[in-house]
Amino acid sequence: MFAAHSAGLPVLVIPTVLSTDAPFSTVTATRDHGTVVYHETGAADAVLLDDRVLLASDWHLHHNGLGDLLAIESAGHDWQRRHPGKQAGIAAAARALVDTATDEPEAWIHPSSPRLELLAELLATKVHLGLLAGHPGFEEGTEHYLAYFLEPYLVSPAWHGELLFACLLVSAHLQEWPVERYDCVSALAARLPQIRSPRSLVSADKMRELLPRFPDYCRRHSTDNTIACDQEPTQARIRAAVADWERGW
Repeated sequence: MFAAHSAGLPVLVIPTVLSTDAPFSTVTATRDHGTVVYHETGAADAVLLDDRVLLASDWHLHHNGLGDLLAIESAGHDWQRRHPGKQAGIAAAARALVDTATDEPEAWIHPSSPRLELLAELLATKVHLGLLAGHPGFEEGTEHYLAYFLEPYLVSPAWHGELLFACLLVSAHLQEWPVERYDCVSALAARLPQIRSPRSLVSADKMRELLPRFPDYCRRHSTDNTIACDQEPTQARIRAAVADWERGW
């Protein structure tokens, strides 16, 4: 997308895996000095979703798109904590996407054309809500920044979505999610056994070492939608987050 935009060429996207919202996005992400930089490219001229192509991919790879979608849960907590009551209508619409994805979680276990269509619709709507809001605050927060922070320490390369699934566990503790919201996300994540466990991405001992350094990373990179910039994680929260990281969903 970035190369085509730079060259002034039209873009047709034919996704082989719905692992992120990238096919529908208006930006391209690149890595620069330990963080992610977004480049405005505009949306693709067309996105062609072909069930035959998508169902030919391993089904569990599409589950990574659910990780990208469920980031809304964490990002929404950040936004509401830092901007109470602002853009409440968009916040409610974003939360509804999470509720739709987590309804009937067992329906995501096996390959299904209707589920692919739903995932594509949810990811596209996620992008649309970000454009309406004029910022990524309802779709990118603590969970994304933590994922970027952890990337250099991964034991092996990971899909963005499976790293987000892991980081949501930490966000739940740092943001003090209500039990019902944690249970909502957990009910889905626990039914996706092929998503790698957090401890297989970064060891629990390494997470124990890294989490106290996370707020400094956020401040250095001027991340603007995370409570990590406002408060240091307590030792009790770090212990609870690391325990869940080791246990997994």
